Amino acid sequence: MPTEPRVIPIPCPFGLTGGIVYVYYIDAPQPALIDTGVAASPGTTIEPALNAAGVSLKDVRWILATIAGGGSAHPRGDEHSYFQSDGMAMRDAFAEMGAHPIERALEQSGTSFDDYSCILVHQVAMPYLRNFLAATGVPEDKVQLTLPEFGNIASATLPAGFVVAERAGRIAPGDKVLWIGLASGISAGVIAMQY
Repeated sequence: MPTEPRVIPIPCPFGLTGGIVYVYYIDAPQPALIDTGVAASPGTTIEPALNAAGVSLKDVRWILATIAGGGSAHPRGDEHSYFQSDGMAMRDAFAEMGAHPIERALEQSGTSFDDYSCILVHQVAMPYLRNFLAATGVPEDKVQLTLPEFGNIASATLPAGFVVAERAGRIAPGDKVLWIGLASGISAGVIAMQY
């Protein structure tokens, strides 16, 4: 039986309000950092935390999908102006990440899936969504599907799902809603909300 990869949550300061977001280190055959969509400083937050865990930042893959163009590193040039990704590596990285960010959010909020009227999940394609639900244990009957009606609508999946669920009577004021954002790069974020 395969062993679960070691997951190291790394708290990173966010914004001027003292907020914290997490970058997750996944110690797997291809170690990866799963960021939360914010630019955390590798030198001041991530590298010291990894070093304390006996991990070197240079041995970790971080960016699985990116556009390298722009800024002073690559101001112009076609080779840096197109989206580059490795779909199989992203699928594997999400599988390696597993349910850890969701479990952490549920633990910190003192809730379980049963407490939520609806769960909103970023949806790229049905096979990927099914794999994600199987890997994380998110109950399919609680997920508001948007793919069949709208297709992959990127970051609009979550708010569109909220509106669809509200109009269908699945969400009403006072209900708890779990938002699970997933994105290339790879990024994962979870919000527990009471409407």
